[in-house]
Amino acid sequence: EVLIRMVNADGSIVQPDSFMPAAERFDLVSAIDREVIRLAMSAMSVMMQRQKSVPILSVNLSPSSLRDPALLNYMGQSLQQFGLPGNLLIFELTESAAIFDLGQAQSFFSGLKDLGCRVALDDVGSGFNSFDNLRQLPVDQIKIDGSYVRGACDNELDFAFVQSIQRIAEILKVKTVAEFVEDDRIQAAMIDI
Repeated sequence: EVLIRMVNADGSIVQPDSFMPAAERFDLVSAIDREVIRLAMSAMSVMMQRQKSVPILSVNLSPSSLRDPALLNYMGQSLQQFGLPGNLLIFELTESAAIFDLGQAQSFFSGLKDLGCRVALDDVGSGFNSFDNLRQLPVDQIKIDGSYVRGACDNELDFAFVQSIQRIAEILKVKTVAEFVEDDRIQAAMIDI
């Protein structure tokens, strides 16, 4: 997963939760998304040229990306520019952002899939109506909200929720990723599910 950080003048690292709210307030998030996409594709292109194995990268998109009418075109042009197949990229959007404008999300996700890219619905379970959303959105991967995963070994409801999301993902034939697998006990439980 591609993670972004900001570097202060003193060289210290700034986490996204410290700078993204300001970027949202000043309408800079779409520009940041584009730069992250460009840098990720550029790095992948360099890896391909050096004949190294190229990992599948997952890139988080901000909710404002759904409302950027030129972003899909930018992504398509960037894939061509860097000579990359779309299937090397997974674009993630949070469930809550997708359900805010379900019609726009459906159109955007379909556009990504037309480019050959994969789509992941992030933080599944943190919003309302998760099961209905899963039926309506054309996604390739579901990332189960880490708060449920973290509690799955100690909380029967969290465990059942993770199980149910996994079962639905199997029926939909999409992959699942469990967030916040922080110890061997949680890892064993997620593998078992």
